[in-house]
Amino acid sequence: MHITTEQRVLLHIYRYGSHGGGWEAPYEISQSGISGALHLPQSTISRALKSLKSRGLVLDRVMYIRGEKRKKSAYFPSSQGMEEARRLLEEIEKIPVKIRDEEHIMELSFGEALKYIGKRKGVSPYLLDIYEISRKEGVVDIAVFGAKKRIIFHAPESMGHFVGRSGELSAITENIRDFKVIVVKGMAGMGKTSLLLRASEKLAGRYDIFWYTARKGHRELELMKELNEFLKILGKKTVDRKRGAAGFFEALRDIEAVLILDDFQFAGKETRDFAKGLAERMLTEAVKFRVIVSTREEPGIFGRSQIARGRVYELELRALRKEELAELFPDRDDLERAYSVTGGIPLFVNLYTNVGFRVSDARKILDEEVFSSLGQDEKKALRTVSVHRIPVYPEALYDTDSGILEKLREKLLLFDVGEGKLDLHDLLKESLYRSMSLGERRKFHEKAAEYYLSPWCGDEERFEAVYHLQMAGKWEEAAEKAVELASELPLYGNISGTLMNFHRNADKIPEKLKGDLLLLTGDSFAYEGKWEECMRYYRMAEEILGTAEEIEERVARANAEMENWGESMEIERRLLERAMKKGDDIASARHRMALGNICLRSGNLKDAVKNYLEAEKILLRIRNRKGLAVIYNNLGTAYIKIGELRKAEKYLRESLKYSKGKGWAGAQAVSNLGYIYEKKGENDSAEKAYREGMKFMRKDPANLIKMAGRLASLLSMDGRWREALEMLEESLGDIPEQEKWRIWNLMADVYRSEKRFEEAIKMRKKAMSGTDDPSIRISLIEDFKVAGRIEEALKLMEKEEKRVVPWDYTTKMRILMLKAEALVVGGRKKDAAEVYMELIRIAEEAGDDEFAESVRKKFGNNLKRV
Repeated sequence: MHITTEQRVLLHIYRYGSHGGGWEAPYEISQSGISGALHLPQSTISRALKSLKSRGLVLDRVMYIRGEKRKKSAYFPSSQGMEEARRLLEEIEKIPVKIRDEEHIMELSFGEALKYIGKRKGVSPYLLDIYEISRKEGVVDIAVFGAKKRIIFHAPESMGHFVGRSGELSAITENIRDFKVIVVKGMAGMGKTSLLLRASEKLAGRYDIFWYTARKGHRELELMKELNEFLKILGKKTVDRKRGAAGFFEALRDIEAVLILDDFQFAGKETRDFAKGLAERMLTEAVKFRVIVSTREEPGIFGRSQIARGRVYELELRALRKEELAELFPDRDDLERAYSVTGGIPLFVNLYTNVGFRVSDARKILDEEVFSSLGQDEKKALRTVSVHRIPVYPEALYDTDSGILEKLREKLLLFDVGEGKLDLHDLLKESLYRSMSLGERRKFHEKAAEYYLSPWCGDEERFEAVYHLQMAGKWEEAAEKAVELASELPLYGNISGTLMNFHRNADKIPEKLKGDLLLLTGDSFAYEGKWEECMRYYRMAEEILGTAEEIEERVARANAEMENWGESMEIERRLLERAMKKGDDIASARHRMALGNICLRSGNLKDAVKNYLEAEKILLRIRNRKGLAVIYNNLGTAYIKIGELRKAEKYLRESLKYSKGKGWAGAQAVSNLGYIYEKKGENDSAEKAYREGMKFMRKDPANLIKMAGRLASLLSMDGRWREALEMLEESLGDIPEQEKWRIWNLMADVYRSEKRFEEAIKMRKKAMSGTDDPSIRISLIEDFKVAGRIEEALKLMEKEEKRVVPWDYTTKMRILMLKAEALVVGGRKKDAAEVYMELIRIAEEAGDDEFAESVRKKFGNNLKRV
């Protein structure tokens, strides 16, 4: 059972029903108190209360709130609300929940769990507390109830909502055993303090916690004074402050404590020297205490070599991912709006949920907290990076001293993203960019264009120069450069957005270039697989350039991609007839080959072979080796589809003879031979072929990924999963950044095939960070299911069900089938049967009687029990 936000609010205020008649109400039943208790935004609580009031379940009164200076609204259940809450509690008490004690995991109902925890721990836990832990963790560890908290000295109050960061939290609580010093780094607002507060709560069962927050203007010996207070509370002897770090080290050596030094960037020289002296002794001697430092820059209390040697654990916080905010904003539109305003920066998220935060507020905070303390050279370097849409090499910062870059790295304003490239957080970029005048922006864009045309940038990045010339106001130069680059380079990435800028500013473009730009825009949409848009721009180009053969060929291809086989073949036949009349053998062979390809893709295999053989005759006559390599590969592909593997192998070997194993045709022939060997059970030959094919496909990412997937599958089937992973890892160097998620997804598949489910889940999540492809999310659900993490699988399915558009029948059915299987694995057969019945109902409504009947046959016994 899923407890809705409204139900959670009603159950929360039900606990305080008896306060309705008094003159003062507890803080917990004010709107902000409910928000804090349920860890939900005040806007969400407000909507829930409004709905509950409209249904007559909740009453409100303006009265004094304990701890508040002014009167506010307090909320109580009505008599009808009390009845509804009691009914809900009875329902929830019957729901199964997994409980972990010292020995094992058991499944009880919520009601039984309340009694069991009360008996074992001597406390009376609140049912919603158990529900919240179960919802987030999957299993309720009874150790959290009634556990004796150790000393937490001087920690600040809660910093608001804490969402996401589960991986970072685990990293701290798990690594504290093995590392004596942990450093948590991140720019202002990244939630360092909130993360350490949550970590200190979890660590308080094992350690005494000392918390020191560095502040500007603090007296230099404040840290030692507070450490002595901490020692007094623990019943230990205090230390003469003249003894400094050495004296406190000896006093703390055998104490199981964690010293948290928060906001360390504000620490003065003496405090830093003290912490450095403490760390130096800690890292070389046996001690029981630990130190956690949070900072916006390098703390400077140990050398970087200590991290390399594994003595210090370093954790750098970046902005939260959009998915991590879904817990706070379950509604998709609310989530999109919140993320666009806050950029996932935790400080901004908290302000947004509590005080109606706006983007202008973000800029104000960044100005006050970050930019005001920077020198002019540092600000210039950040502005230089802010105009770039993608990470850059340091050479993009054309006249910036390397010392300035290092300072900005230390302050965590610039961060390394791999391959030696640097980037800024999106919200920082936006704030910096908006702060510049139009003239300043144009100057920086012009310099950026020079960078992308320099030797530092590869082919896939050079087209960015066009965008920057546009933004510098140099439209004619940008248009000329776009047409020039298109003739030199293969199309990389999504350049259609840049090209669309030309069409939105058509009055700034010379007439002579408009047709070429329309044709190029069509080509860019073709690269992205957006064939209807592609066709539209080809037709517009045709109006300006006339019915040129190069446009007709493009239109024929677009029709073929949209499976308009008849129209595509009609154009190709017309082009073939024209070429034959001219005696143009090369064009005739090209159009014969295109006809063969259309027949091959539409399933007309005999005509495909016939057209390929006609093209072969022409190419043999004119001795065109490159064309023959392609034709023989295509013939091999056709015979594979027909099922005549011997003929296929013969033609593929001919293709290799003419291509000498090089170029696209050679790579495809090798790949197809690998497939034939695999079908014949000759795995050694198949492996050799796939590896050869990968060498030739280094400049063809799409086919390289496809080949890598085949080889990974083959190696995994042979039990050589480590080799498969190494091969995939190596191939990442040849894959564009935006496509790397495909390799990570293949790596997750390898881990899953080896039943290494936790590694598969981590890699799948990494893949999800690079794409919004729903198939990856569904694969993650399957990973959770086979790993036995049923609650997480169900939670993700719930989100996925909301995403699926009503007409996406296939995806919806797949998710429901996975949900039913997960419920069966989790022992919830009754719930599973209900999902199977839902599957049957949807299938019957869609007219898919065959699927409905297969579900009935397979799960009939389950359905009968229900």
